[in-house]
Amino acid sequence: MNKKIFSEVKDNIGIIWLNRPEKKNALNDELWFGLPELVKELDDNEDVRVIILAAKGDTFSAGIDINLLVEAFDLNEDLRTNAEERLEIMEITKKLPRCVYYCCKNEKANNCCYPRL
Repeated sequence: MNKKIFSEVKDNIGIIWLNRPEKKNALNDELWFGLPELVKELDDNEDVRVIILAAKGDTFSAGIDINLLVEAFDLNEDLRTNAEERLEIMEITKKLPRCVYYCCKNEKANNCCYPRL
């Protein structure tokens, strides 16, 4: 699969996959802006009882892709808008009525999942 972020539903479980293992799943603009869209899509799906955020490869996520920050600072006028949108996204995920699991598949993390309560 070539998509860098995608979702699937299996047995009433919505799974959002980060798929940039070659970059340790660092969040670029596609992942950053795609994530809330997929969360909303799954949250609107009445069949989905729980949402899991998972990642392909050996690292859940290295964090934000530094290239995204460099590009953002080049777009001074849009930077404030992007920041406001990202804050709104975080607020939306805090209000989700269903439990969201952030998962990692890493020996050091013992294949852990953390519920967002």
